[in-house]
Amino acid sequence: MELQDLSMFVAVAEVGSFSEAARRLGVTPSAVSKGVARLESGLGVRLLARSTRQVGLTREGMAFRDRCRPILADLNEARDEVLSAGTAPAGRLRISLPTALSQRKIIRALPVFLKRYPAIHLDISTNDRPVDLIAEGVDIAVRVGEMADSSLVIRRLGRPPYATCASPDYFAEYGIPQTVEDLADHQCLGRFVDHVGRVRSWCFRQEGREMDWEPVGAITIDRAEGLGIAALHGLGIIQVNRYIVEEDIAAGRLVEVLKDFAPAGSPLQVVLPPGRQNVPRVRVFVDFLVELFADCDVAD
Repeated sequence: MELQDLSMFVAVAEVGSFSEAARRLGVTPSAVSKGVARLESGLGVRLLARSTRQVGLTREGMAFRDRCRPILADLNEARDEVLSAGTAPAGRLRISLPTALSQRKIIRALPVFLKRYPAIHLDISTNDRPVDLIAEGVDIAVRVGEMADSSLVIRRLGRPPYATCASPDYFAEYGIPQTVEDLADHQCLGRFVDHVGRVRSWCFRQEGREMDWEPVGAITIDRAEGLGIAALHGLGIIQVNRYIVEEDIAAGRLVEVLKDFAPAGSPLQVVLPPGRQNVPRVRVFVDFLVELFADCDVAD
């Protein structure tokens, strides 16, 4: 059994396509097809169920993939450690980031990282959907919110605080809320979350405990950045992670209210496929993220 054939099978099993697996491995689709065929011949079982439209896994293929995946991850990690011993971290990193967080916080800090590690190349995807790190070949993802138990490696970065704010013109016309209950008399602009299918609740802290508040207003927007723009134009009050609006608050373009009721935001974490945490280029980028979010209210 050749290790290369095993790697080809796992790649096809993850992406469901010979051509996509070939692209990721840097070989031809024909080479991948022949490698999988050799593996199946050696094992004496059919691992993939092929059709004209798609490639799926047989029951034996699913079991074999699940056993091979951690073995390959360990081998790749060992190879990377040997190749990088005594050298500066180098190579390509595929990174998945939430849209607003990437634009407002992480990408702006990348000149510092790249100056430290000029031999690392970053492929960054920004989106707010759940990403299958293994199937999509992602090395590092940053996720917002609690995560269910999984085989992924998780490192908590902290809980960036929320800010509730609006423009000075809005407050001049409608008044400043002094309590959470006062929000009932205001335009509260909500964020509609597509993959959840509802408007996200606002959160406040009262009498030592957190409480949810359902925003009610004439507008809902599916992007936090859009909410920030709407608030700047006087359309109402918003609640977003503070890093999205901190520059506008500092410049006086937005006014933060209800500070005494402000809670910590949703947990922020960096997520890795198993076996990647000790790869030098991965490790230094995780350390960079930990440093970048060191001022979060609650951090591990």
